Amino acid sequence: MPADRESLRGVYRFTSIARPVDPAYPTNRALLLALPMLVVASAALATADVIALSPAAAAINALLVGFVSWALTRELAPDDDAAAFLALFIAWPVSLFLGPSSVLLGFAVLFLVRIVNQSTGLSARPFDTVSVLGLSVFAAYSMDLPLLLIVAGLAFIADALLPNGAKLHYVAAGVCAGAFSWLGIDSIVSTDQSYELWAGFAAITIACSLVMANTRHPVSVCDVRPDKLIAVRVNAGLGIGLLAGVQFLLTAGASAWATTPLFACLVAVPLSFGMQRLLSLGGRRT
Repeated sequence: MPADRESLRGVYRFTSIARPVDPAYPTNRALLLALPMLVVASAALATADVIALSPAAAAINALLVGFVSWALTRELAPDDDAAAFLALFIAWPVSLFLGPSSVLLGFAVLFLVRIVNQSTGLSARPFDTVSVLGLSVFAAYSMDLPLLLIVAGLAFIADALLPNGAKLHYVAAGVCAGAFSWLGIDSIVSTDQSYELWAGFAAITIACSLVMANTRHPVSVCDVRPDKLIAVRVNAGLGIGLLAGVQFLLTAGASAWATTPLFACLVAVPLSFGMQRLLSLGGRRT
């Protein structure tokens, strides 16, 4: 049942998709400790000329990449706290040694997934819809990723079709389709494609599908009420993340792997799941 908005507190009185990093939770406290450490370490590496970035750029890059990789993975796998930190520690060195990562795509996908999985427990409000729609269009235009608008449109449709969805999102999906046509569809697919590129992503997709198959009864609860998350919404959110990866690989080709934290998140979800299953089996044998 939707929460009574008159009883909501804090930021949830104004938006349904913002999730403050509340230090009352152990995982959030761990993040608030980890990020400054990454910032300092990155600046130190830059100062020592270990990486080809200025100390300030390295510090800012570490802060943004670390946060978005953690936050996005928390949405892709709400029940798996470890996956978020695994993504953080995969994305951080990749962004340092293979070039600064663009976090814009990560933030756009983060909010699209949040609209679909409703991790706050609230359906998106018109302000949220317009904001995420605007962010998606801006990211698609500035990064030359018109296919991102197709993914955004599918995310809006998915939310509208699922329980407690916002019917306004059918309109948002139509705007995404119109913006896609406006941006143009010439030369969308990069010529830098290979069998290895797609074989690797196919493996990630299969692994994430196994995670979805085992996400039948989420244990995580919504932010604003004690109800547990809805399995179909959680799985749909992970599906949106995978589609975002597909569109970026199609557009950017092989260079996509190192230019966004998104893939670190998609790798961390099944990797953490598999590691925990192995540890669980090992514990049973002993």
